[in-house]
Amino acid sequence: LEDLKLVQRKQGSGTYVTGRPAEEPSKQRQRSVALLFDSQGHVYSNIAEELVRLLQDQNYLALRFACDVGYPERPPRVLDKMIEQWKDDPPEVMVVGWYRQTFNRMLEDLRQSCGCRMIALEDPAVAGPGWHLVQSDVEAQARIAAEHLLACGHRRVGLVTHSRLIQANQPQTWRKQTMGNTPLIVALGHELRRSGKRGQLTIFYNNRPTDGGVDDPADEPNLTRAVQWLSQPDRPTAVVGSDYSLVKIIKAAKHVGLRIPDDLELLGIGDTPWSQAYGFSSINLNEPVIARHLADLVLMDDSPLGGSAHRILVSPILRQREGIV
Repeated sequence: LEDLKLVQRKQGSGTYVTGRPAEEPSKQRQRSVALLFDSQGHVYSNIAEELVRLLQDQNYLALRFACDVGYPERPPRVLDKMIEQWKDDPPEVMVVGWYRQTFNRMLEDLRQSCGCRMIALEDPAVAGPGWHLVQSDVEAQARIAAEHLLACGHRRVGLVTHSRLIQANQPQTWRKQTMGNTPLIVALGHELRRSGKRGQLTIFYNNRPTDGGVDDPADEPNLTRAVQWLSQPDRPTAVVGSDYSLVKIIKAAKHVGLRIPDDLELLGIGDTPWSQAYGFSSINLNEPVIARHLADLVLMDDSPLGGSAHRILVSPILRQREGIV
């Protein structure tokens, strides 16, 4: 004890305590971020992987979630119970890509009561007042698609998108503004029509399976409808859609006897392994830049701008491919 300077001995007087054992520094709680979006989806998995890497470098713990099978637009049911528990000890930041009215109301309560920072990913409908938003620029996607296809001589362009899921309890003022890829429909139609070449837009709605299963490129009802769509005299000569949705169009084109890309050009959105495998051009959403902006918003708690709601649009990139499907 004397060697440790904790006691002092004085001959003829005694031994006295002169210090206390050095206390171990209290363990600092690791800061955590909840990734409340489908972190296993083709595009979103790239965003999640890069975001996790950036946050780990700053000693953050990232909690990743996947969606319910067959319901990619809905949060996992287990999150309702988890959010209740988070009221006592919530993550510091939540990156949210799902919208459900009760779910987002619970998140907003957490934001107001616990000061959690909320960042919406890709979907403006998710972002409430005071939420940050990071998304790929949809209008830029439409502009890239229109300019590319018009320059290739196409005038009749088709767009493949999911059927609209509009619920009765959603405010009528924003139903069509936020559901069914409406921003892309409106932007692409505007870009085609404002050109002096006056491109025409038609839409193929990819109906979701009635049994609640996962959309399948070989789904017979939608495939039959796609064959009918491509058999029309005024059929599109080019089709735009998510990479995955265009797989069904490839199958339908083969049924009709259309050659790709000679008779029908494809332009995907997402630049996923689907477009890479089949060899059609696709619009890359620039996932590393999206992830970097998300990380900056997570780490900006000491910034003087920390109290303002940021709206960040990330410019997409066209990946051209000359492969023949």
